[in-house]
Amino acid sequence: MQKSPASSGEALDVVVDPPPNKKESKEKDTSSRPWATLDELLDKLLFLAVSGDDPTYITHFLLTYRRFASPRSVLLAMQLRLRQLDQPSGDPMFACFAQMRICHLLEQWIRDYPYDFKVRGTPSALSALFKSITSKTYLLHYGSDFLPFHEMLPNLVDKDAVWAHKPDYPEDESDYDDDEKSAVLTISSTHSSDSLPPSARSASKPAPPPPTAFRERKGSLPLGNKLIATQAPPNGVQQESSDHRTQLKELLKLAADVNATDSDDIAQEITRLEVKLFLEIEVASALASVYLSFPAEKIPPRIPSPCFNDFSNRLADWVASLILCHDKAKTRAKQIEKIVEIAQKLRGLNNYSALRAFVAGINHSTFPGDQTMEQFKAKSPDQAKNLQSWDVLLQQIRSHRAYRLALRNTKGACIPALEVHMSDLIRAHEANDDVNPSDPSKIHWGKFNMMGRFINSTTQCQAQCRAVGEYNFPPRQHISDMLNAKCIMNDEMQKSRIAPPETDIDGPSPPRAITRDNPSIGIKAKDIAKMRTLFSW
Repeated sequence: MQKSPASSGEALDVVVDPPPNKKESKEKDTSSRPWATLDELLDKLLFLAVSGDDPTYITHFLLTYRRFASPRSVLLAMQLRLRQLDQPSGDPMFACFAQMRICHLLEQWIRDYPYDFKVRGTPSALSALFKSITSKTYLLHYGSDFLPFHEMLPNLVDKDAVWAHKPDYPEDESDYDDDEKSAVLTISSTHSSDSLPPSARSASKPAPPPPTAFRERKGSLPLGNKLIATQAPPNGVQQESSDHRTQLKELLKLAADVNATDSDDIAQEITRLEVKLFLEIEVASALASVYLSFPAEKIPPRIPSPCFNDFSNRLADWVASLILCHDKAKTRAKQIEKIVEIAQKLRGLNNYSALRAFVAGINHSTFPGDQTMEQFKAKSPDQAKNLQSWDVLLQQIRSHRAYRLALRNTKGACIPALEVHMSDLIRAHEANDDVNPSDPSKIHWGKFNMMGRFINSTTQCQAQCRAVGEYNFPPRQHISDMLNAKCIMNDEMQKSRIAPPETDIDGPSPPRAITRDNPSIGIKAKDIAKMRTLFSW
């Protein structure tokens, strides 16, 4: 049955359409249709490499093509185009220029994805292409750069092997002979096989073994829904173990240290630590997280550790612990004032990830009608308005439209809320097939183009952080120690502390059965289980 994308949200604006009929295909260019064959995609790639009209297409193709084709097929297409340009034409100068532009495309490819050329069957095709390039005097300057790279190939590791299309030719197969006829035949046979992604080729192969059970891991989204149900003890007093009492004393000391530290310094240290993790994230890790659901013990070691997502989760728990360690609503409200003050500094630094974690920590430590929030609003109305504005900013309504608009208009360095962008990628992948179910030769380029756009929005933020240098803050070890304190509450302790043991109102605390369901700033509950497995950066 054909899949369809989510019904709402601008993130999934590419719909799985039925393949157009022959009449429509003649009237529309391949760029305007979501479906295309591998030959059509390669033709457009080489055309745009020469014309330079749409560099975004080239970026998205090199980013995603490994899902439906092999590097060898792209190299063979380049070789064929170079030979076609060798034929007599009306403008030999243009032919030379076109060949140089194709070499420039190869140069860009090697620079951005060098490990692609480690794939089985690719080194021999690359050697043949190098030979063709160095045989032309006007292309020698490209060849002089390519040859040292060829010597580096044995030391490279293919980072996309876990999710990429698997070539079905042997390791030592010769790609083609020097004569044009042999090259054309090899290209044709390669395209016919490479145009079928793994999903389309699986019918002729044994069924894969069932997936290994996943190890349970901590939820990856700080703003995910939580179900908190607490019951006050008969005497209205929370019974705590000695370990908990010791932990609470340490947290109270930590809260006092945080309150005595300048909010600007805390926000800068959080951002300094987080931007380092953000810049370590690789595109290969993002795509592997989307395409695969691997067991925890088999997560590729290239994914940065400690993970960016773990830092965000811990930051939310850190905020909640600082609030819940207090016994009275009044002292909790005072603690929230300090936390909101730090969050205001984070907003000024365009650190959307940490801001989202702070909002999550506040929301997970309070509940509607909580005396803590009532006192906070009464004492600090301006801060309460700021907190409410961040709630609106991070709402999921209309596919996080407010957040996307703010991110689009952010100038300079920024750290995005990656949970939002990863959710986009996962939904785009799961809602759309890689190929047309009725015609496997038709690749769903609309899907891959959309995924490329989502990833580019994140890599652009990385480029801004590297280029601007706004986050070059000095290390503050005492603040880093506070952020990494070992006394942070776990989920169970947070649940047990959600209702204060001592209230500021007369009378015993009635039993509570509180449900924390706040989808406005989180993601849908059905996505939480997937996120726990997939977000392992």
